[in-house]
Amino acid sequence: VRYAVKISPKKLYLMTGINSLKDYSLEESKAQYKALIECISKALPDTQIILESVLPHANGLVVISEFNSYIQQIAEEKGFRYLDLYSLYAVDGKMPAELTIDGLHLKPETYNIWYEVIRADLRKEYYPQLRTTRCMQRFAREFLAHSEAGK
Repeated sequence: VRYAVKISPKKLYLMTGINSLKDYSLEESKAQYKALIECISKALPDTQIILESVLPHANGLVVISEFNSYIQQIAEEKGFRYLDLYSLYAVDGKMPAELTIDGLHLKPETYNIWYEVIRADLRKEYYPQLRTTRCMQRFAREFLAHSEAGK
């Protein structure tokens, strides 16, 4: 949240939850998610928040669908948008093996599905001011570098 406050974005796309679902009960994960949303809402009152679904898992974890329903409910209650990425990837409720390196983490080329959804959303609002491809590629490089530094 501190990093987001520092840059004060106009839009914030948020995906979280898969690790919580692995380590905590569904109810605990919901409580953590709700607390995070409250924190972000207070810290960034002028930011448009888009809540993204959790992606499917190769094992077809039912709890992911239940958690995604909760995310959608929170989005409706808060007046946020809900972005259903789960449906873009799931086949019979599972992440196809050919899209991942380990059943959970996407192969680099598989991120293009996600990228194109966000790109289309950003283009609607910011085009032509935003050079989408270069900006998103730069953002992805910076995000990955930041993520790797945090490990």
